[in-house]
Amino acid sequence: MGNSTAELRDSLLAMTASKSDCTRVCARAEHAYVIVERTPRSRELDLIAPASHHLDGAHKLSQEGAQWLRGRGFERGRGRRDFRSAVPATTPHEELATQIEEILDRAYGVGASSVRARVEHDNRVHPANNDLVEAMRRLATTRDHGDRIQLYNSLVNATLLVPFAPAAPDSADGPDAWCELDGDPSKPVFAAFTDWPHLRMWSLEFTEYQPLHGAEFLEEIIATPAAGLRINPSGEVGGELFRHELETIVKGVRQWRGRARG
Repeated sequence: MGNSTAELRDSLLAMTASKSDCTRVCARAEHAYVIVERTPRSRELDLIAPASHHLDGAHKLSQEGAQWLRGRGFERGRGRRDFRSAVPATTPHEELATQIEEILDRAYGVGASSVRARVEHDNRVHPANNDLVEAMRRLATTRDHGDRIQLYNSLVNATLLVPFAPAAPDSADGPDAWCELDGDPSKPVFAAFTDWPHLRMWSLEFTEYQPLHGAEFLEEIIATPAAGLRINPSGEVGGELFRHELETIVKGVRQWRGRARG
């Protein structure tokens, strides 16, 4: 058994033994990866294979690769950017490791000899922000000024999921640690998410985030030279706020605080 296979098998064993609310194994080889997720109360393991949206750079999932996944029972639901399948939680680790290596080989054309695996134990309760999602959905339809004000109110009272940049040092804090989207590095555009499913639509691998109160988050943004904020990029419901909008919202929050203090 090669070192890569042993590492994958050991990671799957650790996932099975975990008592966390959710445990995932990410098995990566070159530009591709497969994720296995487990919750203690489930009788199944979720296998997640990325579509082109989640692959690095110029790498794309070929039509043949997508067809192979579908032939193996993977499905891609409406709005999703990944393929999913389920296997019994009792599947032997050696068999599951072989399945993962076959997926990487047949669907993505990467060799099993380069597979590296990591385990993530997740006990977080993820924010949901249903009111904010509904406000964004409503404004997208009406374009009404009153609905825009309601969206701003929901935003400043929300608890947002702000993803950390993978390359950020452990000592980094605040904007220095947040993911910056494509654009001018001197005028970054930050990302925030309303809920865990929307974060996963954007990235399957960026699982670390900072939960931040909306008003405090916006104040931190305007203290930087940021050009704007994208909410739920690549999501079903989302949008972008430019700097002048963020400054207007923060100004309103500060005025409200001043009145509240009397």
